[in-house]
Amino acid sequence: MFNAANQASIFVAMLVIVALTLVAFARMGAARGAAVKGGHPADYYKAHLGPPEPEATVAAVRHYGNLFELPTLFYAACLTAFVLPAVGTWTLIFAWAFVVM
Repeated sequence: MFNAANQASIFVAMLVIVALTLVAFARMGAARGAAVKGGHPADYYKAHLGPPEPEATVAAVRHYGNLFELPTLFYAACLTAFVLPAVGTWTLIFAWAFVVM
């Protein structure tokens, strides 16, 4: 019903989300580094005690954290579709729609 190339193509969408997670991690690290260079105490990142983080840093941390919430369901759905062999045109459309959104 479905060919093997079509089945494996679901992993491309998953890899894009993984790449986005790595970019968000780098952005979070850069934001925290800039905060420390800007005068925020570096000891804050050991125990999260002291003055609150700057708003730009908090936004980057939340963005990175969010990539471990809903995308985990996306990974599970993609792996389920692959294992069941249920990767078809509509599955790929929905997967790429998730990636774009």
